[in-house]
Amino acid sequence: MAFSITAFQVRTSRMSPKAIALCIGAVMAVAIIATLLATSMKKLQTYEVGLIYNKITKRLQDNPKFEGLHLGPPGFTFIIFPNVYQTKTFNGIMCLNQNGVRIILDVSCQFKVQLHSMKKVIKEFKDFDGLKRVLQYAGTAAIHEACSNFTTAEFQERREAFRKLVQEIMEFRFNALNTDISSIQVNNIRRPQPYEKAIRAKERAREDILVARQEQPKQLIEAETKVKEAIAISNITLEKAKSRARIKKKQAESEASAILIQYQKEAESLQNVLSPEGLNYTNDEFLQYMAIRIISSLNNTLYVGMNFPENPYSIPFRRPPPPNVTPKK
Repeated sequence: MAFSITAFQVRTSRMSPKAIALCIGAVMAVAIIATLLATSMKKLQTYEVGLIYNKITKRLQDNPKFEGLHLGPPGFTFIIFPNVYQTKTFNGIMCLNQNGVRIILDVSCQFKVQLHSMKKVIKEFKDFDGLKRVLQYAGTAAIHEACSNFTTAEFQERREAFRKLVQEIMEFRFNALNTDISSIQVNNIRRPQPYEKAIRAKERAREDILVARQEQPKQLIEAETKVKEAIAISNITLEKAKSRARIKKKQAESEASAILIQYQKEAESLQNVLSPEGLNYTNDEFLQYMAIRIISSLNNTLYVGMNFPENPYSIPFRRPPPPNVTPKK
């Protein structure tokens, strides 16, 4: 080291002051050029696009730069935006629907700045972060506007129509901010808990009605079958009752006819007893005759209490002939 310093001192002592100044100037020029080159070259990634901004002159170029190594004025910087669609989320947005019911939902969208309007966007919003803040407000306003056009029931029944309306309104608002949208996703629509319970109860009732309507033809067939069975059973019972009634009627008529014939014969027999052509009984004799018949028809012993006559032999007694027997003349 001491040797190299000594050699340098010897060389410089031999060089003229002008040569030394030129050497120093050359070294400084090379250093300045290297510094300027280093500060004048920037690289953009594949997913980036940017505009060159000169910090010294405060001037923003018009044409966007894409991926690769770019040369610009010394000390310049890139104001970078994504060159691919980015996802913007709106979580837990609470809005009032057409019925005045609070709805909470999550919405997400994919957006990208319009490249031909990058300079305008940078002048209005400074950078990508500034654009995202404004897009947050614009998207929230679009969601509120779309919510006000739907009833509570339509959030469930016309969910796709609601998503399309949100996309239309958001595209209009984002386009005014020089931003494109590719798609919209609406997720996790939440309604008030009491309303959710009412909706679930309504859905259960609707399902029960649907099941009842589906079961109605089957139940009607079963009911008609039971009615037909009941009618058949009643007809059978009625026919049995009619048949039994006819049999009873015939039996009653036969019994009545037999009884009538019996009494007719009995009347003829009694008439024969009283008639002059027959036994010609008197009334007292007829009563004695009837008493004897009654007593003889008894199956049990008959006890009769009567006073003993003073002269039993004085009682006239006449043995009546058997019934239905005509006395000989």
